Amino acid sequence: MPDLNRMLASNFFAQAEALMVGKTPEEVKAEGAPEALVAHKTFLGNRPTTSILADKITPATLGALIVYYEHLTFTEGAIWNINSFDQWGVELGKSLASKYKQLICDMLEY
Repeated sequence: MPDLNRMLASNFFAQAEALMVGKTPEEVKAEGAPEALVAHKTFLGNRPTTSILADKITPATLGALIVYYEHLTFTEGAIWNINSFDQWGVELGKSLASKYKQLICDMLEY
């Protein structure tokens, strides 16, 4: 594995650990951080996250990922009693996007 891939993989796993366990003020102080920075470097942890690994991105793995997020979106909406697939919100976004598209085209002189 090239060095860049090792670095990216290391950061991938480290970020998940940081979200899981965090860092207490005592740990920050033990590292020798100045007192003024302790509050800034403290991270509570216990923050849910999902980390997904795949050997290769194929149509099947990409499809499984899309289905996973659709199911997650539906389930959370059902729990929170909201319509996760509110098409009126999507329509509003589309109508606003057309205004910005013209503005961007004008700025870039297309």
